Amino acid sequence: MDIQNKTKEELIIELQELKQENSDLKALIENRSVELITANKEHILQNEDISVPSLLRQKAEDLLKNKPSKHDSQLSESENLRLIYELQVHQIELELQNEELRNAQAVADAAHGKYIRLYDLAPSGYFTLSPKGEIIELNLAGALMLGKDRSHLINNLFHFFISKDTQDVFKLFLEKSFKNNSKESCEVKLMTSGNQSMWVHLSGITAENGTTCLITAVDVTERKHAEKKLQDIIEKNPISIQILDMEGYTVHTNSAHFNLFGAVVPRGYSLFQDPQLVQQGFGALFDRIKNGEVISFPDSYFNAHDVNPSFPDVPITIKAHGFPLTDSHGIPEKIVLMQENITDRKQAENEIKKKSAILNNLIINLDAGILLEDSNRKIVLTNQLFCDMFAIPAPPEALAGADCSESAEQNKHFFINPE
Repeated sequence: MDIQNKTKEELIIELQELKQENSDLKALIENRSVELITANKEHILQNEDISVPSLLRQKAEDLLKNKPSKHDSQLSESENLRLIYELQVHQIELELQNEELRNAQAVADAAHGKYIRLYDLAPSGYFTLSPKGEIIELNLAGALMLGKDRSHLINNLFHFFISKDTQDVFKLFLEKSFKNNSKESCEVKLMTSGNQSMWVHLSGITAENGTTCLITAVDVTERKHAEKKLQDIIEKNPISIQILDMEGYTVHTNSAHFNLFGAVVPRGYSLFQDPQLVQQGFGALFDRIKNGEVISFPDSYFNAHDVNPSFPDVPITIKAHGFPLTDSHGIPEKIVLMQENITDRKQAENEIKKKSAILNNLIINLDAGILLEDSNRKIVLTNQLFCDMFAIPAPPEALAGADCSESAEQNKHFFINPE
C-alpha cells in the first residue's frame, strides 16, 4: 500500500473501514466454522464416550446448528477447510495492513506535531487571510507582531493593524494575490499597541482551494531605518550625487545635482553617449568603473545647454568621482557619480597663474639680483643678474627647487640683514 502521500484524515477513514471489514470477516469465519463442525459431527464423535462434557458440547453444537447462518454451504470438507484457511490468511493480511496503517498514523501524528512546532515557533509571522482580509489563522510570531493574544486576533481584519499611509499598498497586494493566483509581495507598516510601528515585508500566495491567502511577514524595520539614513545622506549632501544604471541612464539624483546643473536629467539621456564627455575621453573611464574600479575624473567642462537648448546656458567646470555599486555576488549593477562645481576655484587658480606670470616677468627683468625662497629655503625664483653677481654657472630656471641653506650660510656676510 502506498500510504506516504495520504493525509491523516484519509488514513483514519481507511483504518476504520478495515476494522469493520475485519469484524465482518471474523463473523463469516465463525459461521463457516459452525457449518463445518455440524457437517462433520458424526465423524468427530466417533468412538468417543458420552459424558457430561460431551453432552454440553453436543448441546452447544445443536445451538450453533439452529443459529441462522448468513451463508449456506454445500461445500465438501476439504473445500471448507480450504475456505477457512483462505479467510484466516486474509484476516492476517488485514491485521498486517492495519498495523501498517497504525504505524503510518503514528508517523503522520509525529509529522503533524513537528509541523505545528515549526509553524508556531518560526521567527517569521504566518497568517492565513480571507479575501476580505480576515485573520483565519496565525502563529505566535504573527500575534507578537500585532501585539495581541492569538485567540483575540482570529476573525479580525488584518488591515486594522496597518498604518493609514500603507493600507492602500496592502489592499492592492491582497487583491492581486487572489486575482493572479501567483506569489505577490509588498512592504507595509504595522501599528502595534502603544503606537509602536514596525515595517514588515509581506509575501503571499493563495491556497489550492483559492479561498484563503497564505502570508509570510518578515520584520524589516532595521533595514528600512538604514535605508532612511542612507537616503538622508544622499539627499542632504551638498555635493551632487547621480546614480546611473549600467547603460548610463539616470536612476536617481539628489537636490544638489539639480542645483549644480539647473535642470532635471531628461528621459532617454545616457551620460555615456554625451558628446561633451565622449570628446573628453571619458568613455574609457566609465568602462573602468563598470569593471569595478573607483575613478577620479580629470577636471572637465560641461554645459547643460548643450544637452537640451531649454536648459540654462551656464558652462561650468566639474570635479567628479565615480564608483560602482555591486549586487550580492559582487558584480557591478549601478554607477555612482559625485560631482562638484569647481568653476570659481579654477577661475581663481587661473587668475593666480596670470598674476604669478606677471610677477615672474618683473623679477626676471629687474636691474637687481633677486632670489625668492620658500619657508624651507628652497629656491622658488631667481634671475640672471643674481646668478651673475654670485658667479653661479647654472641658468636661473635650473635653480628652482634647489636647497640654498648651505650657500646662504656661507655667503650671509654679503647681506645687511642675513637672517
